[in-house]
Amino acid sequence: MKGFSNTTKSPTCHNKHQHKLISLTSTLDFLNKKDKKYTQQNILYYFNENLKRNGLAPTTLRTMQNYLYKLEKVLKVTTNYYQHMGVNCGTEIYYKLKYP
Repeated sequence: MKGFSNTTKSPTCHNKHQHKLISLTSTLDFLNKKDKKYTQQNILYYFNENLKRNGLAPTTLRTMQNYLYKLEKVLKVTTNYYQHMGVNCGTEIYYKLKYP
């Protein structure tokens, strides 16, 4: 076919790891607007749903915890707040995003 260029758009995310970090950030933003406090299980549920919508495989709790650590300590995107609710209730968590 003549006349059609064979160029593709360059993606804004160059690998799956970057895409998952961006998805996690948008998930945290959504949860901050929806709820004041939540558990990591809530984050994992919405994060996996977000990944499924974007065509990526769901992740485990441990992997998501590594991503959350990277967002806080390495990239300095979030500030974390923890409150232990008791043995049977788990821990309430709030991640504040550091951008306007």
